[in-house]
Amino acid sequence: MKSRILCVAFLLSALPLAGSGAAVQANISGAWTFSMHFPGGEDTHHFVFKQQGEKLTGTATGVLTKVKDITGTVKGDEVAFTVTGTNIREEPMTVDYTGKVVSKTKMTGKVDYHKGPLVDWEATKK
Repeated sequence: MKSRILCVAFLLSALPLAGSGAAVQANISGAWTFSMHFPGGEDTHHFVFKQQGEKLTGTATGVLTKVKDITGTVKGDEVAFTVTGTNIREEPMTVDYTGKVVSKTKMTGKVDYHKGPLVDWEATKK
C-alpha cells in the first residue's frame, strides 16, 4: 500500500512538468527566402542565418542595399533581427524584422522600414 501511495505521489508530481507547455527553442540557421508584401507589390530577399543559442547573425543577398550587419535573437519561436547597411542611394539604413517560427521551414512576421507602415513578410527555408 505504501509503495502505491509513493507511486501515485510521484506521478502526480510529474504532471505539472508534462503539461507546462514549455516553449521549444527554434533554430533558424541556414538559407531563407523572404517575401515582403507591399501594398504596391512584392519583393524578395535572401538571408543566411547562423544561430548560436538565442544569438542570431547573418548575411543577405539579392537586396538593393549593401548590408553591413544582421544581428538579432531567437527566443522560443519568436524571432527578431535588425539589418543595417546602406540603401541604393548610399544612405544609412536600419530595418527591423519581428516574427514567429511557424515550422522548421516557415516563418511569418512584420518588417519595419521606418518609413511608413509595417510590412508583412513570410519566409521559407531553402
